[in-house]
Amino acid sequence: MRTFVKQGPFGVNAFPKSLNELFDTLVQDANAPVREDALFPKTDIAETEKAYELNIILPGIKKEDIQIDVVDNKLVVKGERKRLSEEETKKYHKVESLYGKYERSFILPKHSNSSEISATQADGVLTVIIPKSEVEITAKKIEVK
Repeated sequence: MRTFVKQGPFGVNAFPKSLNELFDTLVQDANAPVREDALFPKTDIAETEKAYELNIILPGIKKEDIQIDVVDNKLVVKGERKRLSEEETKKYHKVESLYGKYERSFILPKHSNSSEISATQADGVLTVIIPKSEVEITAKKIEVK
C-alpha cells in the first residue's frame, strides 16, 4: 500500500528547513557587522503642482541628529542614529537595530526654490517640501522642525 503525503504551498520539506533557518538566525553573533548600505534611508518622492515632497524614513532618529543642506544644487540629508546605552547586566543574543552615520543626496529639480525648502519630522518620517519656482538659488541651510 502506498502512502501519499500532501504537499503544502511551501513544499514537503519546508518545515524542517524553516526550523534550521530560524535556528541559524537565533545563534548569529549579536555584534556581527551589518551591510555598509544598511543605514541608507529609504525615500518616497512625490510631486504636486506646486512642490516636490520627499518622505525620508528615519526611525529612531531625533531631529537634533539630522542635518539638511543645499549645496551645488543638491539637497544633502545626513546625521547619525546613536546607539542606546546597553546595560551591562544584559546579554544580547541578537542586535538587529542599526546605528551609525548616514548621508543621502538628491539633485534638486531645475525649477525648484531652494530658499523656501522646509522640513518637518513626525513618527520616524522626515518630510522635506521643495517648492517649485522659476528662480534657481545655490545654497541654503534648512532647519528641521
